[in-house]
Amino acid sequence: MARTTPHDPPPADPAPADAPPPLYRRVADQLLGELRDGTVPP
Repeated sequence: MARTTPHDPPPADPAPADAPPPLYRRVADQLLGELRDGTVPP
């Protein structure tokens, strides 16, 4: 069966290796660190 929808466009150029992680990743890392340290109740 033929595909009826067009293919997704190729992804944008990847971020350089020295780029900071996205905001959601930094927030998640901080929250997980606080949970592991026990500074915030679960």
